[in-house]
Amino acid sequence: MKILVIDDDLDNLNMLREVLKRQHEVLTATKGSDGLKVLSENLDTHILITDRQMPEMDGVQVIAWAKTIVPNIRACLMSGAMDDYSRMSAIRAGAERTLNKPFSVTELREWVNGQKAP
Repeated sequence: MKILVIDDDLDNLNMLREVLKRQHEVLTATKGSDGLKVLSENLDTHILITDRQMPEMDGVQVIAWAKTIVPNIRACLMSGAMDDYSRMSAIRAGAERTLNKPFSVTELREWVNGQKAP
C-alpha cells in the first residue's frame, strides 16, 4: 500500500516515515502543493496523512484537492491543536480520520491497516 505523508515538521515527518515504511511504501512532502504534485504523479496512492497547519495551504485544503485527484484516497488530518471546527472542516473535505498530536502509533497503524480505531 502506498501512503503519502505531508508535514512541514521534519521530525514528525521522519517519525511517520519510519513507523510506516516497515509495511508500506511511504512518499513524503513538506508542503501541501508539493504533496499534491507527488500525488498527481502517484495516482495509485491509497492513503494521505497530512498536518493541519502548514504554510501556503492547510491540511483541510490539501485533503479537498487530493480528493479531486484521487477520489477514493483515505485521508487523515493530524494536528497539535485540533478543535471542533477543524475536525468538521476536515470531515467535510473528505477526511476519514483526525488525530491529535501527539497520537498513539498503534492507533495510527490500526487506522492505516483498515481497523476501526475509536
